[in-house]
Amino acid sequence: MTLCELGASGGPWMLIEGLALIEPRDGPDHIAFLALPGDLLGVENLAGQPSRCRIRALVPCVAAELQGCQPEGWSRLLIDSVLSLHQRLHETARLVQGPVGERVRSLLRYLCGSGRTDPEGGLRCELPVLADLAVLLNTSPETISRVLSQLRRAGLIHATGLDREFRISPELLEGAALPERLTRSRVSTG
Repeated sequence: MTLCELGASGGPWMLIEGLALIEPRDGPDHIAFLALPGDLLGVENLAGQPSRCRIRALVPCVAAELQGCQPEGWSRLLIDSVLSLHQRLHETARLVQGPVGERVRSLLRYLCGSGRTDPEGGLRCELPVLADLAVLLNTSPETISRVLSQLRRAGLIHATGLDREFRISPELLEGAALPERLTRSRVSTG
């Protein structure tokens, strides 16, 4: 679901629940990043400019339009937004650099940050579709699929049977060793 199209006006909004993908422009040259609860969206509109990003919900989201703030309130919100953006850009670097398995682990930490504890242990969270994961992690959907399959075979993630919801092992989130040859679909026996 698209929350804001490139060039749109309106806002700003605050993301209350969920996880959104912010895509600065169409095309492979631009790195997408996450919006988490508490992040401001559509801040360009405060300066009378159209949105420079397309913003899509990766999982069900709730966003509230911000209205009626006094100048001091806007100042505080914008300062907090800039600080949050700096942190988010630092975190995004971990999602686009290094081995794909570690990038997937980093993303799962974000997704599980607001997840529910599972009675069988671990955390439950909903995974975005493979194409969105690939955009966010700067890889292909096929690579993401292989990594998730190998994590399932290793018992580090489990499908719950509810749409795209998974139970993620605490060991995976805490830094357990990832399966060897994580991005390879076949293991040579010769």
